[in-house]
Parts: sequence; C-alpha cells; structure tokens
Amino acid sequence: MQKFPTLSDELISELSSSVYEDSSQFKPENVTVSYSREPLDAKNLKEEIYSDSRAVQLNSKRVYYNGEYKNSLMEGKGSFSGSEGMYIGEFKSGHINGHGTFYFNNGAVYEGNWSNDARHGFGKMVMPGGKPAFEGIWKDDMPNGSGIMHRSDGAIVEGVFENGFSGVGTIKYLDGNIYRGEFTDGERNGMGVIFTPEGEKFIGQFRGLELWEGILRECDGREYSITNGREIKELDDNLNLSMGFSFLPLINTHQSMN
Repeated sequence: MQKFPTLSDELISELSSSVYEDSSQFKPENVTVSYSREPLDAKNLKEEIYSDSRAVQLNSKRVYYNGEYKNSLMEGKGSFSGSEGMYIGEFKSGHINGHGTFYFNNGAVYEGNWSNDARHGFGKMVMPGGKPAFEGIWKDDMPNGSGIMHRSDGAIVEGVFENGFSGVGTIKYLDGNIYRGEFTDGERNGMGVIFTPEGEKFIGQFRGLELWEGILRECDGREYSITNGREIKELDDNLNLSMGFSFLPLINTHQSMN
C-alpha cells in the first residue's frame, strides 16, 4: 500500500483558514450588476415590443426588434422578442453587444455583459422564481472565470470556473461541511480537502462523492489512510479497520443538484 504522509498541524491550519476567504474577491472591482425582483409583466412587455417593431434576423432566427439602427443594422439601445424570450439592452453591428437583460421563456433571467449574442464578461443568471444560479465571469455563453454558483440544494460553490461548472474552489454545504479543491459540475471531484463542523478532515483524492485515496484525521487526532475508496488502515499500528467510524457522514454526504 502507498504510504501517505501525516497531516501537519501547520497544513491543517493553512487549509482551515483558506476555506473562509472573503468571497468578495470573486467579483471584479467597479462592476455593478443589479436585478430587480419585481414581477415581470411579460405580456405587456411583449406587446410594447411588438407595437412598433420590425422583423429582423438574429443568428438565423426571426425576432421582432424595436430600437435604434445604424446603417440598417441594430445598433444602440433596443429590445426584441423571439422564440427563446425577450431582450432589453445594447446592440452593435446587428448583434447583442454591451450590457443587457434577457428574459427567458422559462422564467430565468440573465443580466450582464454580452458579445456577439453570447453572454460574455461579468453577469448574473437568476433561475425561475428569482433564485440565483451563477454570478461571475462568462465567456462564449458559459461560466468561465471567477464566480459564485448557487446550487439548487443550497450549497454554494465559489472559485474559478472553466467552460461550465467545473474548476477549482470552495464548496460550502448546508450541513456545515466545507470542501476546497477541484470540482466537476459543481460537486467535489479530484484533489481536495474537506472539513466537518466536528473537526474531522480528509485530504486527498475524491472520486465523485467518494473519499477515494488520502488521509483522514479524526477529532481525537487519530489518522487513517484510505485507498481505492474501501481499504482503511490506522497509520499508527496498521490495524485493519471497518467502515464504522464517525466519518461515515463524510463518505455519505450527498448534496443533490436536482
């Protein structure tokens, strides 16, 4: 069996303090995005857009545009209604460019920056009912950069996202567990460390929700190695142990994203 190093008190202290970093670091300076939680009167808004609108093509889709033009192209401030929802904001060269808000037909709302019809730059996505989903940096219509993800189960993921909801950062669970490390689709996966409110700690490799390979330190200071998600040995005397320890909640923690 691979021999793992024990966790030093200095490392535990460093990791413990790092998971409580101020999440404000993930929001760029001098950028303000606000979202009104007032109910949207979609019917009246759509009627207003249609009342003085013109049918145009946007990404090969017909939309009904009401706003400013330049050289016969949408440019400046305007709004449109189409098959996917309604948009109010800025345009340039016939495309959504600048700052604007898109009201999706399912009730979700995105407010922030756009580039060539894609969410790009700093923005905030709010799900139906006003529940926040993601606030941070977007690129080519996907989260890509520093941001905060609010999962449907109440867990909060803060970190650096890459091409969606995978990356490196901190996950704070409703039960008080705190994870710092790699994550995939908003859940821990890869190398990381997790802390429980009771003082238990595991550092190593996570395979999905499983503690796969690494070192676990219990509240009383005893340390155990875990290999292949099943083989557990106490480091002090190499005594084979069963899975009946108090860290089982760590192994079984599952915060559903559905």
